[in-house]
Amino acid sequence: MKNRHGVKYSFDKVDGVTYYFNIPEKERDYMRFGTKEGQEDIDLLDLGFCDPSGGPFIEVGMLLEGRAITRIMDTPEGVFFEVTEEVV
Repeated sequence: MKNRHGVKYSFDKVDGVTYYFNIPEKERDYMRFGTKEGQEDIDLLDLGFCDPSGGPFIEVGMLLEGRAITRIMDTPEGVFFEVTEEVV
């Protein structure tokens, strides 16, 4: 897929409930992150949303391959999403 700036990205399955957000490393420099509603401090291993420049905006609760995103993690290895086991 491509975002509105023409940057290619994909969601690569790591295991049954985890996906890697495959986007060029330089694009991570412009990515915004935010907390879940009600969180006081940002927890990079339990984010509410991520928003790379040019999109896509992704938040907890959105669907990824028909399964709800339950957790967004920004790690030194990249951004990962955990999803429900069941298709919604």
